[in-house]
Amino acid sequence: PEGCTSEKAFLHIIVKDLPGFPFNTTPPSPRGSITFSAEGKDLIWYSSMSTKNGQTYPPTFTTNGKKRYYVTQTDGCESERLLIESEVLPAF
Repeated sequence: PEGCTSEKAFLHIIVKDLPGFPFNTTPPSPRGSITFSAEGKDLIWYSSMSTKNGQTYPPTFTTNGKKRYYVTQTDGCESERLLIESEVLPAF
């Protein structure tokens, strides 16, 4: 309809690429306990692929068995989740 057009506005949009995966530095089979580790910027740790709220500190496990956790890195945008698996072996 006539008279329904507003003034034109300039819109500046920046599209950034997602950061790459963090680099896993977690030992695969430690004895007694493990603290997961990775290298990257502003790491966020998740207990599952679907967990919405992550934590900024890595998980620590002191019980034997297979363990798995996910980690992302953030640089303006958050990367996809990297699955890290390890197995805590019995202490000597």
